[in-house]
Amino acid sequence: MFAGPVGGLAPLVGPTAGYLFGFVAAAVVTGWLSERGWDRNVAWLFLAMAIGHFIILAAGFSWLAFGMKLGVEKAWWVGIVPFIAGSVVKNALGATLLPAARRLADRRGEGG
Repeated sequence: MFAGPVGGLAPLVGPTAGYLFGFVAAAVVTGWLSERGWDRNVAWLFLAMAIGHFIILAAGFSWLAFGMKLGVEKAWWVGIVPFIAGSVVKNALGATLLPAARRLADRRGEGG
């Protein structure tokens, strides 16, 4: 993100800025939910991850629509719609694979 031809602070003020700040907020919220046991059940984990994605997309949308002055309709079509399907797939994969990975790690810890 900070490497390549657009290094430095440019990503923090450009079109991706809202998503980057939203990611930090989403990490805080999903971590807080995880500490309260939302990561121990597939359905609750899916919901926690969905809340995280919502936070990221809402921050990105807000920045595009108002900070970058794209307007609500254009920000919706370029900043939200293309990412909805991917978010649902990532939620489903994460919510099913994380508990399986935790069980595998627990089993390895018992034998060591």
